[in-house]
Amino acid sequence: MIDTKKVRKKGQMALWIILAIAFVVLVFLIFAMLKKPDLQATETENPNIIIDKCVKDAVNEAVDIMLPQGGFIEPKNFKVFDRKNISYICQSEWNFKSCTMQHPALLKEMTEEIHNYINQKIENCFQSIKEEFEKKNMHVELGQQEINISLSRGKVYAVIIREVLVTKDEEIKKFEKFNSEINSLIYDLGRVAIEIANQEAQYCNFEYLGYMMMYPEFRITKELAGDSTKIYSIKDIKSEKEMNIAIRGCVTLIL
Repeated sequence: MIDTKKVRKKGQMALWIILAIAFVVLVFLIFAMLKKPDLQATETENPNIIIDKCVKDAVNEAVDIMLPQGGFIEPKNFKVFDRKNISYICQSEWNFKSCTMQHPALLKEMTEEIHNYINQKIENCFQSIKEEFEKKNMHVELGQQEINISLSRGKVYAVIIREVLVTKDEEIKKFEKFNSEINSLIYDLGRVAIEIANQEAQYCNFEYLGYMMMYPEFRITKELAGDSTKIYSIKDIKSEKEMNIAIRGCVTLIL
């Protein structure tokens, strides 16, 4: 004979177990929903994300202009070759004279070129952020802008120091520093350019074949332009980024 009391008790226990599991699942779902980030707000209302993209785009644009022209946005002393204005990094106007370095602080100058090029572009980005946020009923206050650029192997680092206050629904968010790290070989190519210029200044020649054996990541070519100017092209094989420089010295020597 079936014990109805035992059956009823087992049924009640099973019901409580089901309810307990359902409660745990419900709590888990609630916490998951609370912790789920608002992706739209993150992308559209976080100045860090927007400024980082602006900085990377502006720096890459500057580098792409600079490399074919010897490291400068608008070269002042250059040789026109293959429809490019290629800066003289080492030059002599006299026969029998080795060239003189025109840009002994080339890396510093390239850093300044990037800074000057991106400065207004970053300002425009902040102004765009202000306009877009204010369309969404947010109030934005912008402080003074300061940009620090540094070059290192394979990287360009940009630090934008600027106070940004964003007020939304009486909540104030404060931003003070925007850091960006850009993959770029401008430093690496610039160092090779300096080595070429230094050897040309000292020996009236650069052993680029031997250099490539020591540093196989680079491919270096040399072409002669008019008035005995040498055009060196330095290419990073992996990225195919290329820097051109012009050299003129010891013009009566057989090259």
